[in-house]
Amino acid sequence: MRIIICIKQALVAYTELKAVEGELHPVDPVNAVNECDLNALEEALLVRNKFGGQVTAITLGPLTSLDVLIHSLAMGVDRATRINPEGIPLANPFCVAAALADVIKTLEYDLIFTGVQAVDDMFGQVGIQVAEQLGLPHVFAAMKVELDPSRQLVTVAKEIGEGLLERVEVQMPAVLTFQSGINQPHYVSVLKKMQARSKAIQTVTLGDTSEMTQFRSKLKIVGISRPKRVRTAEIIEGKPEDIALKLLKKLTEAKVI
Repeated sequence: MRIIICIKQALVAYTELKAVEGELHPVDPVNAVNECDLNALEEALLVRNKFGGQVTAITLGPLTSLDVLIHSLAMGVDRATRINPEGIPLANPFCVAAALADVIKTLEYDLIFTGVQAVDDMFGQVGIQVAEQLGLPHVFAAMKVELDPSRQLVTVAKEIGEGLLERVEVQMPAVLTFQSGINQPHYVSVLKKMQARSKAIQTVTLGDTSEMTQFRSKLKIVGISRPKRVRTAEIIEGKPEDIALKLLKKLTEAKVI
């Protein structure tokens, strides 16, 4: 079973966040492996360990994103590739998907796994767009997978809200985007991380493809702001019985009770 896992170095903390020329620029950023992608990676490794094959991790990002690939290698992936982000608007999920799809086209695979969304931008679009650009079927919000390699079939339990799961069958190759919390990613020791640093990581630089040119103007971040907080409080004074009656009246008027 040949599985590709698309994994992201996500922004998890910062002191300030600015939008400059359509891109987000965090001050004092703190990055980590995107949570959903980590669950998808663990699922890919479980499938490989059961059916054999190999897992290839791909990320799009600057040199600092090598950390997520090193972590992936330490967890047990067989190969790792970093896509140079130069010229690619990382805030545009369509362009990110186009870059990932361009690299994936050159590889052999049965399944493509990724997280359902990133914790920093919350777009939830990259996995779906990768499937679209590769012309593959996809399943969103996967919770559990069952494979039948002899029939090239995968059965997926996907979340549809209100605690309900829908079971669907999809023909491979296919793209699955996984929810967070579907499994417990196994612990990676410091020794394994140190050993992973000596493993080869391929770097790919892409040109400005027609797909990227097409999508570039479709989405741009024009500003960022915190929602306004409106706080109103009223102190009811008086005797306990008077306070109770006034409170009851106000709650009734507000249709709380």
